[in-house]
Amino acid sequence: MKNDLVYQEWADFIKHNKYSNLFIDNVTAWNNNLSELKKYIDTHKIRPSCQDKDINVKKLGTWLNTQLSSYEKRNYIMSNDIIYDTWVSFIKNQNYAHVFIKP
Repeated sequence: MKNDLVYQEWADFIKHNKYSNLFIDNVTAWNNNLSELKKYIDTHKIRPSCQDKDINVKKLGTWLNTQLSSYEKRNYIMSNDIIYDTWVSFIKNQNYAHVFIKP
């Protein structure tokens, strides 16, 4: 990427094409998934299932389970203090806490 023209073409490519969502960082992807999870819970009032027939719901359910496991161990992306604090606020938020209550 020492060549300025190549660098600029690459920068334009990752910002202005239909695949730009593939070039986001982990924190942005995590926040996008959290937003999707909130929308799902707002709409359905339950957690997404990792057993669902809808592939998008299944992926969201799997992502949720991964976050719960990482949260308990405070590893992987949960080792990031901002992500961890955002997750804690989310699961304790009165709008979402009901789906995290253990029977």
